[in-house]
Amino acid sequence: MLPYSEDWFTGWQPNMHASLFINIHSYITRYTKVRDIDAVIKSYQLYLEHIEVNCLQRILSFTRAWMLVRFVESKVLSVTPCVKCSGNFLVHSLDIKSNHVCGLCHVPSRAGKTKRPVQEVVEVQEVAVKEACAM
Repeated sequence: MLPYSEDWFTGWQPNMHASLFINIHSYITRYTKVRDIDAVIKSYQLYLEHIEVNCLQRILSFTRAWMLVRFVESKVLSVTPCVKCSGNFLVHSLDIKSNHVCGLCHVPSRAGKTKRPVQEVVEVQEVAVKEACAM
């Protein structure tokens, strides 16, 4: 899928990584004076550090991260809390958000089947989301 499609960000694994990145970006722009492309660069560096420390596969490229920020700023995508874990996750802005359950609380049946067992992927992703939510 092209990096210019907002649908890419709503798939299970891309949504976890994109949600992590956008939470980092939101924290940086909310609590520091860093803005615009500098905020995207610093957020992406922190995302890469998190991925490396937790031995995860890098899913989000810099181009997609930059497009993600643009989609959120233009309100094509928005962040909404999960009703089960209270983590903040990306959704389409026009989706019904009142009862949103994230991909970690309701893992799709085929999630993670390609490389690692689902349970291992879920555990690693849960740690990532908890750290992103703790910011």
